[in-house]
Amino acid sequence: MATLVPWWPQLLSTTSEDWRANLSAWIWTAAALTMAVLSLTRLAPREARTDYQALVSVTAMMVLPLLMRPATRFTATNWPTLEATGVILQATGLSLMLIGWLYLGRRFGLLPANRGLVVRGPFRMIRHPVYAAWLLSALGTSLAAPSIRNVALVALTIPFMVWRIALEEELLARDPQYLAYRQRVRWRLAPGMF
Repeated sequence: MATLVPWWPQLLSTTSEDWRANLSAWIWTAAALTMAVLSLTRLAPREARTDYQALVSVTAMMVLPLLMRPATRFTATNWPTLEATGVILQATGLSLMLIGWLYLGRRFGLLPANRGLVVRGPFRMIRHPVYAAWLLSALGTSLAAPSIRNVALVALTIPFMVWRIALEEELLARDPQYLAYRQRVRWRLAPGMF
């Protein structure tokens, strides 16, 4: 099981020296499970992309961070501040995802689709706050379990996320309400950056 789900041993660990990895594993698992449940209860879209581009971009964006490995005893003893910062970023990312999901309600879905426009809450500042929070949580995970592999997986996730956003925005550009919203809310993931 640990080969398929690298975080599995940390979810069940009860030793005091594994507490940061344990907390990190639970945060990451909670985010992934919440996303899965919301995807199953979503509204039917007005229009959706189910082509290979949408499937590849979404799959890579979701799976790559799940391939990160938990912290080892070496990292736990040598990088406690980095790990603590990572757990804080993870928890912040999860909290921001939950806020975004609350505003989206049943409009949340993984594939690019038009399920109706949401312009309140965090969507007043950036157009894709849930993806920004997912990325923040993935970054936090890579810091909570620092390794070249984990940082590389987060870095590889970014182009797929940007591709996924571009596919969705291409679809939504057919909606005049979205075009007006895009004029008001300039940034996609981070104010002042992208």
